[in-house]
Amino acid sequence: MNGQIYDNHGTAFAVSPLRHEDITEALALCDACVGANMYPRSVLEEAVDRPGRYFFLLRSPEGELAGYFYFFLTDLDEMAAFSKVSKDHLARMTEEPEPVLVNLRSLGIARPYRSCGLALAFMRWGLDFLARETPGQVAMGVFWKPNGTLPMVRSLEAFSFLFLEDAHLVWYDTPGLVCPYCQGKCHCDAAVYYKPLKGGNQT
Repeated sequence: MNGQIYDNHGTAFAVSPLRHEDITEALALCDACVGANMYPRSVLEEAVDRPGRYFFLLRSPEGELAGYFYFFLTDLDEMAAFSKVSKDHLARMTEEPEPVLVNLRSLGIARPYRSCGLALAFMRWGLDFLARETPGQVAMGVFWKPNGTLPMVRSLEAFSFLFLEDAHLVWYDTPGLVCPYCQGKCHCDAAVYYKPLKGGNQT
């Protein structure tokens, strides 16, 4: 599951699965990117040990942690509970009665490595991985909209994601979360986007 992507300058960055010995370092980057305590240690431990959970790290040629991408297989019931969008509304994403969904939970790039194309390259790598290595039928995400803006919009448009609808107060009840925009409990809304996956491994 290892891989390689390139930034806009042609510099190669290594992609590798999260290991238990990486968790402390990865947690610090998650806190910096999406807010303190969004992901407790138990979530990352589960991502290492539980089938259907995927947490990939991105490292610079010098071995510095440059980013992470966390996603996992799920279903309509679980996504409805997380997104606070009704199951019937989410079902509009596909004609499959019980689709295998992929929750694109979080993609973060460390501040020194931003604005050089790594988020787009990492998203491309992840979508290719999902289509090639998993039974996922629809990739979707509940994407943060601080102050009504959508930081991920460039990546979503680049890969032809489709807008479903907005979601409200998705992270408000997350225990201990310190939203980097709200500086406390998260009052931010989100937008639900999705993309059908073709050629997925159905075995």
